[in-house]
Parts: sequence; structure tokens; C-alpha cells
Amino acid sequence: MTPFMMILIGQNSRYLYINLVLETALTWGMILAQIFKFPWCFGNAIVAGMFVPGILGRQDEFNPITPITVFTKVTGSDSAQGYLIGAGTSVFIAGILIFSVLNIPGIKKELPFIKVDDKPAVWLINLRILAGFVIAIIPVVLHVAGVWI
Repeated sequence: MTPFMMILIGQNSRYLYINLVLETALTWGMILAQIFKFPWCFGNAIVAGMFVPGILGRQDEFNPITPITVFTKVTGSDSAQGYLIGAGTSVFIAGILIFSVLNIPGIKKELPFIKVDDKPAVWLINLRILAGFVIAIIPVVLHVAGVWI
């Protein structure tokens, strides 16, 4: 969906700032849902065959650690996975609805509660880059946690 959203954002450049904020929020909502729906994608098994164990150390006995196992140990709740998937999906659906209403052509020329012609802030771009690094580092952090446990 991201390529189509970028096309809409490019065509409706008047709301560039708010569209980028919305796109960032709904992307994070979808990633949150994906982390807990498919925890094996973000687990330490992903980095087991890479160079990371050679640098950071190997586990004596491989113990798969995923974000949901960490969350379960921290909270002590086994049933939270469904709620976290629902929370991420809810953020995504709400973001899509707001994004869709904002970008429907011909509804209104100006929405009074949104500043028009704002350029994307540097903090937003930096936050998006930082979020990408954080998501990519999750399996490495879980591997390090598995070595220490």
C-alpha cells in the first residue's frame, strides 16, 4: 500500500506534512501488529545464520526468543498477543480512514483544522529513519538477550 499512498501524498502536496505523519503512524501500527502476529520474523532465529553470532557470541543451546516471549515474561500474561495485534491493526485502520477522508478529491478545498502547505519537518524524517533502524535491530537485540540468559 505504501507506493499508492506516496502517489496520493505527491498529488495532494497541500497536506504533505499531515499525510506523512498519518502514514508514519499507520505504518507503525501495522508493524506492531506484524511483530506480534508473526513473532518468528522478528526473533533471534533470524540472525542465527548470519555473522552476528560470530561477533556477539553463540548460545550454548539455541533458545528461540521472540518479542512475544519477552512480552509474556515481562507481563506474565499469555493472552496479550491478541490484544497487541488488535491494537496495531486498529491504529492502522484508523490511520487509513483519516488518510482516505483527507485525500478524497473535491470534498473541500481547505480543512480549517490543518495548516496547509507545511513542509515535512526534519524531526519527522529523522524519526522515520530511526524507526527503521529500531525495527531492523530487534532480532539482534533478542539474540544478545539469548546469549546473556
